[in-house]
Amino acid sequence: MATVGGSRRPRIACVQLDSKHADVEANARQVEALTSRFEPGELDMVVLPEMALTGYVFGSAQEIQRLIERPFDSPPQSPSLQLAAKLATRLRSYVIIGLPFYGSEMRSGALSSPFDARPAEAKAKESVSPGRGPYNGALLVDPNGHVIHAFRKHFLFETDETWARQGPGFELIHVPRLGKICVAICMDLNPWNFEAEESKCELATFCKEADVDGLIVTMAWLRSRAAAADDDHGLSVINYWAMRLRPLLSVGIPMPESAAQSASRPRFFIAANRSGTEQGLAFAGSSCALQIDSEQRPILIGRLRETEGVLVAEI
Repeated sequence: MATVGGSRRPRIACVQLDSKHADVEANARQVEALTSRFEPGELDMVVLPEMALTGYVFGSAQEIQRLIERPFDSPPQSPSLQLAAKLATRLRSYVIIGLPFYGSEMRSGALSSPFDARPAEAKAKESVSPGRGPYNGALLVDPNGHVIHAFRKHFLFETDETWARQGPGFELIHVPRLGKICVAICMDLNPWNFEAEESKCELATFCKEADVDGLIVTMAWLRSRAAAADDDHGLSVINYWAMRLRPLLSVGIPMPESAAQSASRPRFFIAANRSGTEQGLAFAGSSCALQIDSEQRPILIGRLRETEGVLVAEI
C-alpha cells in the first residue's frame, strides 16, 4: 500500500454498472447519476467496469464495429474518454474506464515495457507487439482530463476473441497517492486461455516481482451457475479472486531480509465488476476492495452485491 501524506487515506470508488447493450448514452447518464453525490477532492480514483458504456456481449466483429472508439484520433471519437474526462475534472480525481478502442498510441506513462506472460509456445506462435487494434482496453485519465495511459487486455476471453486483438502484456504505472499500480482487465486474472496451470497465477506473479502497491482490475466477470445457486451474495467469486492473488502472500516462505520487508508492506486489490444481464448472460457484480498482507489472508475492506452501486474504499 502506498505511503501518502495529507489528512486522509486514499479513497478509490468502484462504480458497479448494469451496462445496457450498445446503449452508450444511457450508460453514460447512469454513471453520472451514480457518481453525482461525490464532491471535488473527495476521491483519489474512480474505476468503472470493462467496456462500461458499450456493454460486453458481442457475437461478431461486425456487431461491435460501430461502437469501437478512437480516443487518440484528432479530434477524439470516444464517448468513454469524454465521460472519463468529465468525471476526472469535476471530481479532481484519476479515472479508469474500460472500452473497446482502436489506437497504436499508448500515451505511455508506464514504468516499463509490457510483460508478455503467455507460455513460451504461445509467444513463439504469435507476436503481440502493439498495433492499431481493435483492443478491449482501459484508459487512465488524470484530474485534468488527459489520457495518461491506455491498457490493453492481455489474456482474451472467448467473447473478446470474436473481435479484439490481444494486448502486448501486463504493465505498471505510478499514480500519486496510490503508488505503483498494475491495471488489468478481467480475464487477465485467470490462467492464460484457461490452459495454463492454475498454480501459475501469472498476473499476481508479475505484480509480486514488480513490487506493486496495488492491482486494479476492471471487469465484466460472469456469474457462475454454482454462485447463482448459493446465498453467499458473491463471496464465492471474491474468494476466487483472492485465491488468484496468492503469489502476493508469503506466509511460511523463507526470503531475504530486503524481500521480506517489501512483502510485509500491505498492498491493495480493487475489482470493479459490472452487474445485471446482457444477451442472456448474467454478471457477478461483487465489486470489492481487498487489503493484501503477506502475513495473513486478504482482508475484505468492502464489497457490493449484485446490483448497481458505488463502493468507496479507503486504502
